[in-house]
Amino acid sequence: YLVEHHADDWQHVTLPEIAEAGDALGRKPGELLWPERWGPDDVERFSNLPEPIRLAMRQQQPTAAGTGLAYPKFSAGNVDQNAKLVPDLPLCVSLDFNRNPGMNAIVGQCDTKADRFVVTHALHGHGWTVERIMDELAKLVAQLGGWKWPGLEVFGDATGGGPSMNDGHTSFVLIRQRCERLTKNVRIRVPASNPGIVNSLLTTNDAFLDAKGARHVFIHPRCEILLDDLRRVRLDDDGKIDKDEAHLTHQSDCLRYWVDFLRPLGGRKPQPKGKI
Repeated sequence: YLVEHHADDWQHVTLPEIAEAGDALGRKPGELLWPERWGPDDVERFSNLPEPIRLAMRQQQPTAAGTGLAYPKFSAGNVDQNAKLVPDLPLCVSLDFNRNPGMNAIVGQCDTKADRFVVTHALHGHGWTVERIMDELAKLVAQLGGWKWPGLEVFGDATGGGPSMNDGHTSFVLIRQRCERLTKNVRIRVPASNPGIVNSLLTTNDAFLDAKGARHVFIHPRCEILLDDLRRVRLDDDGKIDKDEAHLTHQSDCLRYWVDFLRPLGGRKPQPKGKI
């Protein structure tokens, strides 16, 4: 009210406990506001608060109180500035296909034995095509010192398996061809159709925080678009993902497809064998 309606020139400054991009104090993402008073152990304790309460009390980001959020079990405990890629696990990329606002992808790894997903990078640009996002993946690999992993596993939106109007090939044919420039050990791990929204939301929330209080998904703070998605995406009146805002839901869909494929509630169903 003061910023918009008061005669004086008020400025709204937000100082969250954990710094995010564009911090008013110039902190790097993940840096604490007052570590001498509220250190890492305190932040870990506060991460167990319901996310709407933690956002309001600790991050200065009040939201609607919990109801209607698509990912209510996501919290600060799932954000890890030490999240990193390791050389002994396959590199994973999960994709969401869109012309507007453009292609989205997340990059990370899954340690199935440890039941742990790590997301280290998020890729997106307005109007990005399949070709462009594969270019960006190749650039990222180069920035990380070149190929060093035992394989590349591709997950994501099953609609990419449909034929292109240009040449009749599926997007995943192009993706495989581009991936094989990085490594010959490529697996396209995409179901014939996308998972049910309600069940896959339950699966993803369970991966954020299961019934025993364990977390299985850890995201680096640099993945700003993904984190914004997880904090803001809501449900519609039918309990499905609200798609009214064009720029939201795509990064979180990348994560949802990946988690649901590898860690569905009730276990994996047998997949038909085949090759794209």
